[in-house]
Amino acid sequence: MSIRILTLFVLVIALPLAVGCSDETPEPTDTPPAPAEQATPSIINATWAYNVDGMHCEHCEQSVEKLIAELPGVNEVSASFTEKTVVISGDDAKMSRDKIADALGSFPGYTVEPADSAS
Repeated sequence: MSIRILTLFVLVIALPLAVGCSDETPEPTDTPPAPAEQATPSIINATWAYNVDGMHCEHCEQSVEKLIAELPGVNEVSASFTEKTVVISGDDAKMSRDKIADALGSFPGYTVEPADSAS
């Protein structure tokens, strides 16, 4: 597991779980945004869907979306705790089904299985 994913896991998942889920929006920071990286065209040639049991609030959705969006090749992520689904779109040549499933499965109490592929 890479350091970046591990760090995101601790900050995004483990810490909120230790203090309990909250629907509160975090306070904005005074840190200026990082300089934009050189723009690359977004390629969306694959959409993968997963059934994810264990999300129970909007904070869970946001945590999942934030973590998955950091994975290579991912351009769009949509999580729904009410539908128990996560839909991911991006570049099939750069996305890894195994890494996505591992990242989703890294959330304590979540069970993950691939749903029918949308494309």
